Amino acid sequence: MLKRIMSEKNLYENEDPLWKTHMRTLMKKQRNIEISKTLDEVFYNYYTVERGVPVPQWRTSEPQWWVEYLRSLDIDDRNKPLQ
Repeated sequence: MLKRIMSEKNLYENEDPLWKTHMRTLMKKQRNIEISKTLDEVFYNYYTVERGVPVPQWRTSEPQWWVEYLRSLDIDDRNKPLQ
């Protein structure tokens, strides 16, 4: 039995570095997915449930999205109501 315990211990100590890197990458991706789901839920509750407005399409690389979103709510880019 002692030999078995030692072999299991050595198994984890001598893992392939490439495998460790791969697992670390997968764990980071899984964490990012969890964070994304949490953000989606929070944004939905804040915008749609509490305020009754559509959720902005925040997952975009262009910074103009915020201005376009405000204009769709009849608010100018300085957060003042349009007249």
